[in-house]
Amino acid sequence: MSLEIKIEKISPRCGYDEGKNGSTKPYVKLELMKTHLWFFKTAAGHFTTKSAPSEEFGEKHVFEIEDIKGAELVIEVWDDQMGDRTFSMVGMKQMAGVDRKFMLGSAKIHLDHYELSSSPKPIKCKLNNTFKEGGAEIYLIFTYNA
Repeated sequence: MSLEIKIEKISPRCGYDEGKNGSTKPYVKLELMKTHLWFFKTAAGHFTTKSAPSEEFGEKHVFEIEDIKGAELVIEVWDDQMGDRTFSMVGMKQMAGVDRKFMLGSAKIHLDHYELSSSPKPIKCKLNNTFKEGGAEIYLIFTYNA
């Protein structure tokens, strides 16, 4: 059994655009988590896209998973380039350590809340912790082959 996820785009852009000095080059991290015994969660797989300044990705990844019951997809949008800036920004989280990466947004999707099947199903999900007052949404397409 497999779950194919296509990461389409983020709209409106969640990154920070500072004009001629450059802008963000975000990438998306997906982590598929599976719940066991009501509260234990284990990672069932992960995937990271390439950086895309346009925030249009068009990348697919297939996770091998027995069942989507109790499965959730954790989505994080990160940027490496923002760590080189020396100004503070509201709405961003800095990852501890040597690498200075910033989270531009995050979301969680409970897969068993959707009727996923072998027919592609587009889902848009609001991202939290973004620069945009109204927020940004990530557009994904799910195909589940049971």
